[in-house]
Amino acid sequence: MRPMRLNLKTVTVFWTLLISFSVFAFVALPASLEDLAAGADLVFSGRCEAKRDGFVMSPKTQKKIPVIIYTFRVEESIKGDAGSTIDITQWNLSRKEAAQYGLYLVEASQFAVGQKYVLFLGPPFTEYPELRSVLGSNGQGMFVVLQDSKGVSKVVNAYGNRGIFKGVAVKSVSKAERNVLESPPGPVPYDDFTSLVKKIVKD
Repeated sequence: MRPMRLNLKTVTVFWTLLISFSVFAFVALPASLEDLAAGADLVFSGRCEAKRDGFVMSPKTQKKIPVIIYTFRVEESIKGDAGSTIDITQWNLSRKEAAQYGLYLVEASQFAVGQKYVLFLGPPFTEYPELRSVLGSNGQGMFVVLQDSKGVSKVVNAYGNRGIFKGVAVKSVSKAERNVLESPPGPVPYDDFTSLVKKIVKD
């Protein structure tokens, strides 16, 4: 499946998404790229190929808790080894429903089948090892990969990458990587973004 192109419709959807998350930007400060890389158990780029309903068993109540299982085809492992495919399991219930299972807080990311992402994932949950969360508040560690009108792949998160490069210190960066670090909010080139993450992980 072809990557999403950054046409007028895509730009409109992106800015709508960005505006909808602008309130959160004032409530929770965006994590920096260094914070995300340091806290991540896995960082990889890949395409969501399928999703299906499932359940996990509550160790406390022995009840089946509904989840959604997303299957990703891994294109590049950046930190850790995601293998060639990986299932990412997320809660599939409301906060009210969560209370019925003894879950205090439920945060779940949603992925679009066919879409490519760069994901920063935390370690498996202690009580529910099937589950992993995207790092950062309100999905900061989930970057959508888009293509601009020239066919250049770019990445952007729900915050429009706002604050993500603040305070990032890397020993040696290329001119293109420096441009990314100094860029205003908005999509940045995929290649330069992932190369920066690799250097941060290595440092």
